[in-house]
Amino acid sequence: MANGLKELLLAGDPVETVENSQAFALMPVYACWNPDPRTIDIPALVELLAKAKELGAAGIDGAMRYMRDPAHADFASDIAIVEFVDDGRDHVVRYYGRNMVASLGRNYVGTRFSTLANQGPSARAFGPSYDAVAIRREALYCENSNTIGLTARTWRRLIVPTIDATGKVDGVIVASGSGDGVPNWPIVTPKQRPGEGVPAEYRLARDRYLALSGYELTRQIQTSAHGLLGIGQVGVAILANDLSTFRYVSDRFGALLGFDPVTLTGGNLDEIFERPEDFTPIRDAFTAGRDTPEFETVIRRRDGSRMFARLSLARMEYNSVASFAVWLTDLTEHKRLQEELAAAQAQTLRESAARQRLWVSLAHDIRTPVNAIMGFADALETLPKVDEARAREYGGLIRRASVMLSTLIGDLLDLSRLDAGKYQLALRDIDPAQPIKAALEIARPLAAAKSIALEVDLATGLGLKADADALSRVAVNLLSNAIKFTPNGGRIAVCLRPEPRGGVALAISDSGRGISPEALARLTKPYEQADAAGDRRSGTGLGLSIVKGLVELHGGTLELESSLGQGTTATVCLP
Repeated sequence: MANGLKELLLAGDPVETVENSQAFALMPVYACWNPDPRTIDIPALVELLAKAKELGAAGIDGAMRYMRDPAHADFASDIAIVEFVDDGRDHVVRYYGRNMVASLGRNYVGTRFSTLANQGPSARAFGPSYDAVAIRREALYCENSNTIGLTARTWRRLIVPTIDATGKVDGVIVASGSGDGVPNWPIVTPKQRPGEGVPAEYRLARDRYLALSGYELTRQIQTSAHGLLGIGQVGVAILANDLSTFRYVSDRFGALLGFDPVTLTGGNLDEIFERPEDFTPIRDAFTAGRDTPEFETVIRRRDGSRMFARLSLARMEYNSVASFAVWLTDLTEHKRLQEELAAAQAQTLRESAARQRLWVSLAHDIRTPVNAIMGFADALETLPKVDEARAREYGGLIRRASVMLSTLIGDLLDLSRLDAGKYQLALRDIDPAQPIKAALEIARPLAAAKSIALEVDLATGLGLKADADALSRVAVNLLSNAIKFTPNGGRIAVCLRPEPRGGVALAISDSGRGISPEALARLTKPYEQADAAGDRRSGTGLGLSIVKGLVELHGGTLELESSLGQGTTATVCLP
């Protein structure tokens, strides 16, 4: 077998070309070199064959001038001119006749054939046939067929080479014609003497071509027809004129419902609906002559699952009896995607609102320390006399305001790095009690200012691979929240214990007002706080987001348990 369609054409064996070309051109190709004009019945092909020597010697540019001459308009309307480019590795359309544009609905001038290789059997045969003509420098007749929807079309081409002034083949001139169905015209043969019959090899090649083309075209048309009859994504059934009884059910229609089509045939359409009464208005409208082409409903499959479906209806005749065609489309996945999109849009709106609240809160939280810094700095600069004690006091206030501002900016930067996945942990083997003790030292003065009792139970000697600074940051944030939302004289319990399955758990419980279930679900999302009822009333809402991010970066989990009036417990589990 030859290595490609070009080699098959160059070998010139018509039988081998027909039998083996399908592997390269998707459909069989019938070919004949130096065809006899008496065996061709398309005027454009006969005229090009007669002018092949004259036009070929004119080269691409000469052939272009000839086709653009108004005196040759009728002949040129069925002609294409193709130039070889990139040292013959590709082909570009230079001229495309008006009949060809009308036939294919597109003007291919400027198109490279390397971009057409996957556009059907005819396109796949173009390049190799042009290359073969360039090598043999002879006229070549080719034909092959393909399907367009439920119809077959056969394309017939005569290809002649054009030769430039240096004697090099610079392109080809192609005359084309087409006909519906499989070929029924005379056998095109090489030039022969008057009275000679059709050469045996061409008669055999023609017979094989008709047989192979007919089989392949029939198969493709059947595939298209089956798709239209519901063996594709849409199921088709035929109903009696009462719009109730199934007279025919396609395989796809049955498969969508989980039934054998034979089982459904003769059954009642109402039985497939989750709510049969939904179809009553549709049936009544058709009965009254007010056709309703389609509607959406919910169908129960055989296994009890629900399917969101679209039913399209149309009047028809089936076996000469008035009937209805019904097309069934499964919309379940479409509905799921719609719901996901709606949920995503709602989440986007919530996040946008949360960000707006964040910026309002940030503006307030930043303004407070900035105003303090500016106020006390101005006082130090403008007051005529500031004693040392007052200067130290103002300096301390400026430092505390700077720390507040630095902490706020640090929270924003940390959250940004966590969101971007760029926060780097310094993991090492530690005793987790140590960073928690450091966090307690920071929290004790704040708790004492509100007369809050701290109950501490830290297991010691526990081993953990973690970032000590990050763990301390987690504990500080959780303790700060607990202190902030626990009333004066309240209680906070801090417990560090080993987990039965390995790892450790840190639980911080407060006796505050608690959080509603709805607000609890939002708290670990960036910028979110509890509702406005006062459960979580101030701050930017960054703390728990940072805690959650740091814990998950360790491979751990954060759980919040709370109910209104019962306080809140935050539990961090680290592996």
